[in-house]
Order: sequence, then structure tokens, then C-alpha cells
Amino acid sequence: MRTIRFTKKKKAAKGKVKGRKASLKSKLALYTAICVIVAALVQTAISIGIFQYIIDNVIKSQAEDNLNSAAVTINSYMVEYENLVKAIADDERVIQAALADDKVQISMSLKHYIQNYPSLRYGYFKGLDREIVTYPVIPLTEPVETTEPDEYLNIMKEIKEPYWSEAYEDTNSKQWVVTVMDRIEHNGEFLGYVGIDIGLKEMSNMVNSLKFGSSGEFIMIHNNGIIMTAKDDILIGIEYPNKDLRDSLINEKDGNVELKEGGKNIYGAFKELNKGDINLLAKIDEGEFKEQENLFLIISIASIVLVLAITTLINLFVINKLIKRINRLKEDMKKIQEGDLTVRSDADYEDEIGELAQGFNNMTNSLKELIVNTMDVANVIGKQSVFIQTSHNQTLQSSTEISKTIEEVASVTNNQSMEVDKVATENGKLSKSINDISQGLRDAVELCENVNEVNKEGIKTVDKLVLTTDNTSEKTTSVLDNVQNIADSTRKIDMVLEAISDIANQTNLLSLNASIEAARAGEAGKGFSVVADAIRKLAEQSKDSTEDIKKIIADITGKTNAAVTSMEETRVLALEQIEAVRATEKAFKNISQSLETLISTISNINDRNNSMVRKKDRIEGYMEALSAGMTEISASAEEITASAEEQVAMVQEVSGLTEQFIMIAEELKNNINKFKVN
Repeated sequence: MRTIRFTKKKKAAKGKVKGRKASLKSKLALYTAICVIVAALVQTAISIGIFQYIIDNVIKSQAEDNLNSAAVTINSYMVEYENLVKAIADDERVIQAALADDKVQISMSLKHYIQNYPSLRYGYFKGLDREIVTYPVIPLTEPVETTEPDEYLNIMKEIKEPYWSEAYEDTNSKQWVVTVMDRIEHNGEFLGYVGIDIGLKEMSNMVNSLKFGSSGEFIMIHNNGIIMTAKDDILIGIEYPNKDLRDSLINEKDGNVELKEGGKNIYGAFKELNKGDINLLAKIDEGEFKEQENLFLIISIASIVLVLAITTLINLFVINKLIKRINRLKEDMKKIQEGDLTVRSDADYEDEIGELAQGFNNMTNSLKELIVNTMDVANVIGKQSVFIQTSHNQTLQSSTEISKTIEEVASVTNNQSMEVDKVATENGKLSKSINDISQGLRDAVELCENVNEVNKEGIKTVDKLVLTTDNTSEKTTSVLDNVQNIADSTRKIDMVLEAISDIANQTNLLSLNASIEAARAGEAGKGFSVVADAIRKLAEQSKDSTEDIKKIIADITGKTNAAVTSMEETRVLALEQIEAVRATEKAFKNISQSLETLISTISNINDRNNSMVRKKDRIEGYMEALSAGMTEISASAEEITASAEEQVAMVQEVSGLTEQFIMIAEELKNNINKFKVN
């Protein structure tokens, strides 16, 4: 016999908890402090790195932005002077003066343009003879101009757009200038070029007006390394002193550099201008950003310390609150351990501990329900065990009676199986008769379809006959019309012959009169008498021929009338034949419709017969299934008889188990009563 026992846990586990070196509160505080300090250090390092990165990128970005903006301004400034020199070169007065070699007109035209630009030093024109016309007029050293090769004159022969020269020192004013030139041409013929000198000092003043921080500046440098603009005018016209930067400007169109000048770290960015071989450099002292960097570091460290202190206080407050709630939950667990299932833990907070307390309450409720249900089950088991013990005797008696009844059912089932076999035999004979009828119907349908095909061929033949008869009738009518036309033509010929006969009679009469007159004339009328005799003979021949033709015409007329009569009779017969053919066609069509109706009727009968065949097949299936079912029922009855005998043995075994259930239920009740659930 199996027993169930409940025992309390030993208190040795408590001692293990007391043996810890540190409390949960101190550990959480230590972990929090470590996390906050590490986070502060990481934040400080990241902030310093990010700020350094931002500072570097701000310098570069600001330098590049200011460089691009300054480049746009300077390019616009240079385009203005290109437009000026182009306007001079395209001026029709300048072109005509160059053609006429009118130096006075050229100088006046230069004055017209130059006087409006105070920053311009000179304007000048140089022709193919290499003579120079300037405004303002200045004395020139002709031997130099006329003996040395003119580099720019050769350049302007090839270049179609305005061209910027290198910076150079003007021999008269001793000022550094740059010249922008454009070619003059007439009908595609090169006449020379005009140029304007722009003082680098005036250009430098314009560039220096562009602001870039407090220490930044813009410098225009020719790609040969010569400084064109600078804050300090003394630097204009000399090579840039830093060789590395100078090499970068010469070899590259744009880029950035970091260098030291005057003990300071300088950042620079440069790009090539759109006009001329000129680079624009933007440079700034990196120390300009150091004060901002130091201020940022102080503020960052102070804010991190403040955040560290506040975070520590908040964490300690939260830790204390959590420890109190955990201790309350621990006390509730001790009560559960002592068997008090009425305990309820505080689960008002919607956090992890609140969820833990709610889970603790749910576990207590489940345990309470389990104890109550187990108690109810124990009571039920005790009652049901007594009931089972009382009823198993009745079951034993009922099983015996069921066994006898099943044997009787098996006998009746065997008799029904024999009757079903007889019905199946009769159903097979009926199936053969239905199959014979189906075959006869299929033969009848096939015969009707063959007759219908022959009838359709007859209809086609009759249709052809109707068509042929119609054509014959039309041809007969056409022939009749032609014969009637011939008869009409014959009558007309007869009328013409009457006229010819009258003419012959008249001619004969005239011939007679001519003979009489010839006789009266004597010898003079002999020749005329011969003619009159010939005419008379001709008239007689004409009359005879006319009579012959009349006979022929009369014969043709008689035959034509006979032909007309025959054709009329033929047309009447053709009409009667058409009516007979059409009646035959109608009869064939009626036969075809009757055959189609007969085929449809036989097909319907065949469909119904097929339905009977399908029903017969289903009946055969039902009979076979019924026969098999009867056989299976008989076998099952025998198996049930054996099962009933086994059930009697099992009922006897259940009686012994029931006594054991009663004892287990009593012991379960005693153990459950130790728990407090109310």
C-alpha cells in the first residue's frame, strides 16, 4: 500500500544565509558607485574626443565654407574685369580705329572705359606692329618693346577668351599688377589685343575685406608660388615662404594643409579660382579655438561630477526602498513555510518586485486551491471507493447477462446474412436485364444517327437540285426572250423586203418608161435603151430575190413560233419541277426533325436507363457492404463474448483496489488538515 507524507524543511538553510560577508544593500551600493564612476569616466573621455573631433571639423568646415564663399566673390570680381576688357575688345570704335591705325581714337576709347574704374592702373592696345597705345599716356622704352619677342602677342593669337597674366612689377609705377587681356579681331582676322592693368594692392584690399574669424585671412597665390594679395603689402610679389604649402599650391588644384608659422599651428585650405592660374588660400590659427575647448572641458567635468552626485543619491534612495520591499516579501515567505496560506504580499507597485509579489500571491492562491481541491478529492475518493465496492457485484452479474444476450445476437445475425446473399443473387439477374436494355437503346440511337446522316446527305442533294432547276428556269426564260426577239427581227425583215419589192416594181416601171423614151429618141436613145434594159433586168432579179427571201423568212417565222411555244411549255414544266423539288426538300427536312426528336427521346430513355444502372450498382454495393457487415457483426459478437468474460475478471480485481483507495483517502485527509487555508 502506497502512502503520502508531508514534512517541513530543515532550518539549516537559514544558517547559510547568515554566513554571507556583505548584505545585498551594501553590494548594490558598491555596484552602483562603480557603474556611475565608470560611466562618468567613459562619458568624459567620449566628450573630450567628440569635442576635439568637432573642433577639428569645425575648423575645416568653416575654412572650406569661407573659402568657397570667398572664391565666389573673387571670381565675380575677376569676371567684372573680364567683361570690361571684353567690352573694349568688342567695341566697334576700337576695331575701326585699329583697322585705320588711329591711335588717338584708340586712346579716347580706352579713356571712356578706364576712367570709371579708379582701381585700374592702365589700359592699353598692342597691334601686330607691336606699337602700344595706352591710357593714361605714358612714355615707353621702344627699343625693349620692339627688339624682344612679345610673348603675350603670340598667346593672344591662339586664345579666344580673356587671359590673365602672371603678377609682375610695373616698370613705371613700381607697383605690382596683373593684366587681363582679350584679342581684337575683324571678320576672323587677328588685329591685336587690349589689356587692363589691375593693381594687386587694390585687389588685396578687396580680398582683405572678406572676414574669416579673428585670426583668419585669405591670400591669392599664383600657381608659380608668387603671393598676389596679403594683409601685409610687403609680402605681395614674393614667393610664399612655406615650401611645403608652395609645392602643394603648384602641384594641386585644391586641398588642405596643417603647418606652423611663427610658432603657431595654422590650418589652411586652398582651391583654384575659375579665372587665371590663381589659387585662393584660407588659413586660420587653430589656437583661436583652444579657449572654447578649455571652457567646454571645465563645464563637462563639472556637469559630470554633479550628475555623479545626484545619481548616487537617487540610487541609494532607490536601493533602500527596494531592500525594504524585499524584506517584507521574505517575512511573508517565512509564514508560508510555517503552513499559513492566508498570507498576502504587497503587490501595489508595477515593477519587477511588484510582479514577484503578485507571483507570490498567485502561488499562495494556487497552493491554497490545491490543498482545498485535494481535500475535496480525498473525500470524493473515499465516497466513490465505497460506491465502487458496492456496485462491482452488480457489474459482475450484468456482465454475465450481457454475454448470454450477445450469443443470441450472433445467431440472429447469421440468419440475416443468408437472406442478404439471396437478395444479392436476385439483384444480379435484374442487373443483366438492365444491361441488355441499355445495349438495345445504344443500338437504336446509333441506327437513328446513321439514318439522320443519310437524310442530311439527301437534303444537300435536293438543295443542289433546287439550285440547278432554278438556273435551268432562268436559262429557259432567257432563250424564250431571245427567240421572241428573233421573231420580231424577222417581221422587220419582212417589212424591209416589202419596201424592196415596191422599189423593184417602181424601178421596172421606170425602166419601161426609159425604153419608150429611148425608142422615141431614135438613134440618139440607143445607149439609153441598153441602160434601161439592164435596169429592168436588175429590177426583175431584185423582185425574184425578194420573193425567195420572203419564203425563207416565212419558214423561219414558222419555226420561231414553234420554238416559242415549246419554250413556253418547257418553262411551265420547269416551274412545276421547282415546286416538286421544294416539296421534296421540305419532306426531307421534316424527316430530319423527326429523326432528331426520336434520337433525343431515345437518348433520354438511355440516360434514365443509365441512372437505373448506377442505382443498381449502388444497391449491389449496399448489399455487399451489408453482407460484410453481417459477417463482421457475427465476428464482433464472438469477440464481445470473450471481452465480457475478461470484464468479469477485471471487476473482481477492481474490488481489491477499491479497498486500497479507501485507506489512501483517509491518510491524505490527515496530512491536509495540517495546513491553514481559512
